[in-house]
Amino acid sequence: MLIAIPVTTENYPTEINTHLGRTPFFLIYDTATHESKFIDNSSRHDSGGVGIKASQLLLDLSVDALIAPRAGMKALAVFDEAGLKVYQALGFNVEENLHLFDRNALSLLSDGCAGHHHE
Repeated sequence: MLIAIPVTTENYPTEINTHLGRTPFFLIYDTATHESKFIDNSSRHDSGGVGIKASQLLLDLSVDALIAPRAGMKALAVFDEAGLKVYQALGFNVEENLHLFDRNALSLLSDGCAGHHHE
């Protein structure tokens, strides 16, 4: 299973980023091999639609699940339609959230947030 997490840097140690569409990188963790890789979120500087573009990037990578503090309503709709489960991150520690996921201790994220506009 491939799990995606929006993160602040492209190497360890890193923390979970709060903005799915504007996150600089995604950590992709393979539960079968316990290997991680970092993927650049190249659309993070676009003027709009970054949540949908980030969602499509993760779908293109065949990710099975996402762990994030929040996600926009449109991104959640894309994930729901594709069957990708989105789990609510607890805090910002990547390793702890992966451990909680492994123990089935994370809840599904059900409420999307409105889009964020940054200058």
